[in-house]
Amino acid sequence: MSDALPKRRFGLITRAEANAAGVTDAMLRSRKFRRVGHGVYADRSYPPSEALRLDAALLVAPAETVVARHSAARLWHGVVPDSAMVTLNLPGHRRLRLDGVEVRSVASAQVVVLDGRPVTTPAQTFCELATDLDLVDLVILGDSLVRAKKCRPEDLVRRATQWRGARCQLARRAASLVRAGVRSPKETRLRMLIVLAGLPEPLVGLKFRDADGRIRYELDLAYREKIGLEYDGHDHHSTPRDREWDARRRRWFTDQGWSHLSYTNNDLWAEPRALLEQLVAIQRRHGMAVRISSDEWTRYFPGRRAAG
Repeated sequence: MSDALPKRRFGLITRAEANAAGVTDAMLRSRKFRRVGHGVYADRSYPPSEALRLDAALLVAPAETVVARHSAARLWHGVVPDSAMVTLNLPGHRRLRLDGVEVRSVASAQVVVLDGRPVTTPAQTFCELATDLDLVDLVILGDSLVRAKKCRPEDLVRRATQWRGARCQLARRAASLVRAGVRSPKETRLRMLIVLAGLPEPLVGLKFRDADGRIRYELDLAYREKIGLEYDGHDHHSTPRDREWDARRRRWFTDQGWSHLSYTNNDLWAEPRALLEQLVAIQRRHGMAVRISSDEWTRYFPGRRAAG
């Protein structure tokens, strides 16, 4: 971009600023520039990104604009469903209409500056997304924010207790189900399937240590009745060395009297009832008096037959 142009984040500039610096509309349409948003351009040396679109929206938005919901969650390294929209909050008396930007008239109570952008805090973001997400996705968000060390479970519980916004009861319930130590969204989904079926909630990240205190093995989910549960993703068992280590690990748990159950994406989405029935059978075998006491899980895990 020309040295005469104002310096902006990611090389962004408005059409008015460019024209004032002697850059014509024809020049803005040339290969040197890329239109990022309404009346906002970037030097083509800057690759397209969500951050670029977000800053383009902030550049032309009123000063009170705050990054919120999906966009804020991603800035905090939280896991949320994909969305192509930039999501912002504005006080109720202000308006903003931009392509690819979803604006809500909300005066966010908890805002901080993150990398120069006004953003709702992790706990505020969590509560505001109760309007958009279902229970399982909201718990996934909470677990991921805790995993990213952006907040603690108790921070989410505290903010959700204070929250008076839309679907506040959902925010409070989801916050009460957020746990530290969860390593992936699929682990959260597996735990939520179990909980929503009315079965005892498993422990998260149970660690087994050597005599010198070093961690030898860890289970994604576990019951102290010696039942271990894990989600196996596509990256598991990827090399012969990985498979050898995994087999040795399984033998160790078997020798210690543990039942070790591994589940895949197919188990969660296609055969969740079979997963639950197998788990109940194993739990009873280990002396747990359990049964599937709720069908709430079917709302979030309908399975192959219901989905078809």
